Amino acid sequence: MKPTVEDVVRILTLYAKLREMLFQIEMDLGIEEMTETERKVMAVLARLSGGTNCDVQLDEIRQDAIITVIPAPSLCRAFSSLQKQGYIGRSDGNGLACIIYLNGRLIRRKPQKPWQMAVIQRNAKKSL
Repeated sequence: MKPTVEDVVRILTLYAKLREMLFQIEMDLGIEEMTETERKVMAVLARLSGGTNCDVQLDEIRQDAIITVIPAPSLCRAFSSLQKQGYIGRSDGNGLACIIYLNGRLIRRKPQKPWQMAVIQRNAKKSL
């Protein structure tokens, strides 16, 4: 059965609300300036590891449903960038044997840009 226009509009409206909530979570965590691939890697790594300094095989990350659609070069750039920023660490292994883990640098509570503070204040007023 083909969805009606009303069904599509309702679904897209819900999708928009989910995107707004996701953006707020990203701002709360301080990861809104990461690339989409970096955010996906962080989410998958957190889910697979269950916490900081818990090892996860690179192969496990690559096989996750969220990650499998990301081209290998983009994934490698994301790992490299996250490591340089101190969000993740890497064992000495190479290739698929490499172990990835989250470092303690995960959350930035205060926004660093004025527009971020304005968005937080506006959202706080809405929730009152």
